[in-house]
Amino acid sequence: MFSITIKLMKKSARMLIPAGIAILIGTAFIAATFLFSNSMDDSLRRQSTAQLGEANYIATMKTNSNGAVSENGSADRTTVADFNLDRIRATKGVKGARVDTSVSVSISAAGKRSNGYAVGTSTDRKLLPVRIVSGDQPVDNNEVALPKSVAKQLGVGVGDKVDVAPISNGSALSGTAVRDVRVVGLTSDPFGVYSFYGGASVLSENVVAAVYGVDDFDHMQAYMLLLDIDDADAAAAQRTVDEVSGLLPKSYGVESRRSVEAEAVRDLSSNNTSFPTIFLLSFGVLALFVAALVIANTFQVLVAQRRRTLALLRTIGAKKGQLYTSVLMEAGLLGLIASVLGVGFGVGLIALVTNTGVMEMMGMQARLILSWQAFVVPIAFGLIMTVLASLGSARSATSVTPLEALRPIELTDTSRAGKVRATIGVLTIIAGLVLAGVAVWQLSGMLNGLDTMASDNYSSVLLMSIGGAALVFLGLVLTATFWLPVLMRGVGALVSMCGPSAKVAHANIQKNPRRVAATGTALLIGVTLVATIATGAASAKQTMGEALASRYSVDMIATGDGLKTSAVKEAAQV
Repeated sequence: MFSITIKLMKKSARMLIPAGIAILIGTAFIAATFLFSNSMDDSLRRQSTAQLGEANYIATMKTNSNGAVSENGSADRTTVADFNLDRIRATKGVKGARVDTSVSVSISAAGKRSNGYAVGTSTDRKLLPVRIVSGDQPVDNNEVALPKSVAKQLGVGVGDKVDVAPISNGSALSGTAVRDVRVVGLTSDPFGVYSFYGGASVLSENVVAAVYGVDDFDHMQAYMLLLDIDDADAAAAQRTVDEVSGLLPKSYGVESRRSVEAEAVRDLSSNNTSFPTIFLLSFGVLALFVAALVIANTFQVLVAQRRRTLALLRTIGAKKGQLYTSVLMEAGLLGLIASVLGVGFGVGLIALVTNTGVMEMMGMQARLILSWQAFVVPIAFGLIMTVLASLGSARSATSVTPLEALRPIELTDTSRAGKVRATIGVLTIIAGLVLAGVAVWQLSGMLNGLDTMASDNYSSVLLMSIGGAALVFLGLVLTATFWLPVLMRGVGALVSMCGPSAKVAHANIQKNPRRVAATGTALLIGVTLVATIATGAASAKQTMGEALASRYSVDMIATGDGLKTSAVKEAAQV
């Protein structure tokens, strides 16, 4: 029976292509959504911890569950010297260590000045929070690496000299300016950690200490130690971590970068990262739901066209169960092939987006991160949806009798839809209306600030509204054999007045109402899908625009000394 099923599929390949494309689109959407979520999660992890450079372990103050310091230590009294940097760097397994220090500075050259942010240098370039894109990082005294934008503004390059002075910002800093600091490199800020300052400079240790107002770099306050530990061997890495922990101040502990990233993303995802994934997955599920309707219609037509063939198979000994299995097998093969192609298309699409610099143009660093969910879930979902959509057609195939091979093909369809179908359709519509009504009620309460529970469960409300709309649409499709022929008969009565061709068309509608209902349902599905996606895209665009306008009401901020009223008026005219 398997070989016969394959031959039937080859013979009906043209009819199966539209159903396959519908499955491909749905599974590609789901696969792309998982991959996009992976890329966004990876980008958030890297961006939220970009100030750590490429450190894989971080030493910070120990805190309890309430965020308070768990011991009697105080970060205000911790200095660079307390970290025992020389001993830590000499520890076996430690490839690099850098104390995180920073200060606000004013950099000037040839009468031009730029206020910004600066961090202390490192012997290991990997531990810097910014990238050195030209030249080198400061190593000796009186050296600086400037952001490209600052160097362009001051008109300096590698090898030139600048003056570095402190900016107090209302604090008690009493630092001194350092003259003739040599520019040894240029920096970039790929993850926008210091975008508010236009990037960050890297200063040699003596310049950081002078600007901060201390005699020696070891006397500077420090809150974090960045470590590059060889983690090829987990046991050896743990021994190194334990040894480093013994050299730290009493109130400090070492944790891996992964745990820091997980905590940072967890704080963000509670409000932001889960919504885009759920929103996009909703459209993927909707696409597969529509695909199921297309598949159901396709297999209904296939079984109707093959009734003579199926009857002949019955005459040579095929059993009802074999015909039932044949239809399900055909649906399973179609679902598997189309789902695999859909996953491949989704992976290719996300790879194209992440590798062509499209995300970078939007200010976001993204990489293709593969996961088993992006492969297993779409294929399983597509396969199951295809098989379920073909159950009705498989059942219809079992009703074929051997005698139908000797009967002429019926050109008319006089069968009437059953009461069970009508009852299920009406109940489905009612259930959908109830779900949608509850979702609208909770959403209106959330928007008016009356229901805080709905605000916390916005994702559930969204899924409830989508489920309600899907049930209403499913009910309309199930009952289409009742209302669609009547509707078309009424429209056809008006159109038939236009001439003989219109009268013939009206007569055909009356002759085969079920086939007309199936055709009309297919058109209804296609138009509804296009309208839904267009409406969803427009709503998402407007919502995002309003969110950005309310959260970021200011596009640019200018700071500096000596800002005059005349300058404000001139800026307002630009």
